Amino acid sequence: MKRRRWEPDEKTRIVLEHMGTRISTAALCKKYGVSPTTLQSWKEQFVLGGKKALATRGSGSGECSTHERQLVDLTHKVGEMTMVIDVLKKNLGGMKR
Repeated sequence: MKRRRWEPDEKTRIVLEHMGTRISTAALCKKYGVSPTTLQSWKEQFVLGGKKALATRGSGSGECSTHERQLVDLTHKVGEMTMVIDVLKKNLGGMKR
């Protein structure tokens, strides 16, 4: 299965729709064919970028520090692991000991 490359404008539009509507995350992800983990990662990057833009005075570098990038990566991994755990719980829930 080939992964889709999302343009920054598309990501921004989807994140803003997620933040500005009452559509559930699941419905929005289904609408665009994006995983919830990916959407959450985009949202975190969007918010982090906005904070950096407001915090810097004219530097405009827009680059995340190593620690900020690690935080985003780890948060992304936690989201993925949470989804895996939820699937495993559902699958194992029907089994008797």
